[in-house]
Amino acid sequence: FNDVPPATVVDAIDRGILPESCVSPSAIRKELLWNCCNKLRYHGLNDKKVNYHKEALQWVCGKHDLSKVQIDTLSTFDLEKKFVEKYFEEIWDKLTPQQRTELLGKIETSSKSTIANKAGIAAMSGGAAIAALGTTVAFTGFAFYTTMSTVIATVAGWVGATLPFAAYTGASTTVAVFAGPVGWCIAGAGLLGGAIAAGWPDSQKTANFVITVHLIKSKWAEKHVLQAVEKDNIDPDFALAVLYENGNLASPASREEKIRKLPIGAYQDQLAAIACTDPFGRVRLAAVEKLQNQADLVRVAESEPEAVIRAEAVRKIEDRNILKIFLDDKSELVRRAAAR
Repeated sequence: FNDVPPATVVDAIDRGILPESCVSPSAIRKELLWNCCNKLRYHGLNDKKVNYHKEALQWVCGKHDLSKVQIDTLSTFDLEKKFVEKYFEEIWDKLTPQQRTELLGKIETSSKSTIANKAGIAAMSGGAAIAALGTTVAFTGFAFYTTMSTVIATVAGWVGATLPFAAYTGASTTVAVFAGPVGWCIAGAGLLGGAIAAGWPDSQKTANFVITVHLIKSKWAEKHVLQAVEKDNIDPDFALAVLYENGNLASPASREEKIRKLPIGAYQDQLAAIACTDPFGRVRLAAVEKLQNQADLVRVAESEPEAVIRAEAVRKIEDRNILKIFLDDKSELVRRAAAR
């Protein structure tokens, strides 16, 4: 939130300059509240009951002009990805053609791939550029998130967005107040009981939070998908047929299409793993539609966060006693599937 590089924060904690509590889950939740709500409301809110999807993600997506349909219907992960793409467009439109060409070169280096027609893409708007780059290796599947890390790091260096840590350790009380809870911790003054000036929510810092959280989630998801592939119960043929394209993890759209083309009853163990671990809802739904194992369907129905996918799993469960469990589900869609 304070534009301090993570390595600097870790070093400061190791040296005893900052307490570890500065980056505890509670401190991070409080900082999120500070940035996505009006400052006058801050002390009346409970950081343990932060509605991240509604109060932070949907709000900041609205500030960056994502469509109402996307904001109202997409899952948290998919909406975060749309926001990251939108953020790329906004960054791109602020760069000169020379900077865009240089950025494309850095993306090629980080992704170990070649981007054709860089000069033509450099002349495009952000929306057109993300569409043109969407089919390249660097923007396909999980490589997209590594690419976005490269984009953010490169552009931050150009505009000087990363400030030296000394700028914060020497911050005045006034600056620390406006920095939020983490700023208070850095200042080391008894500011919690002080008067907090009224202020509007900070959409830019909330945007930084959303992007960071999404990149962390994506890295975690990539690790788990790849671990699933490496397990003995993941058939190499299945991995090649569904998960990979040209040596890289296939895009969500491609994984979905390939799963839907699988014959009924094939690769049940592998599909169960995908239904529980893939970060994209549409891929999990495609896997659930092909699942026949009752135990796997129950597991999905009990753990899946998205109502549409949960309902599809419940619809395929045959045991009436198990279906009764889902009659009290919070989603009407799931309740209807169970009541059949």
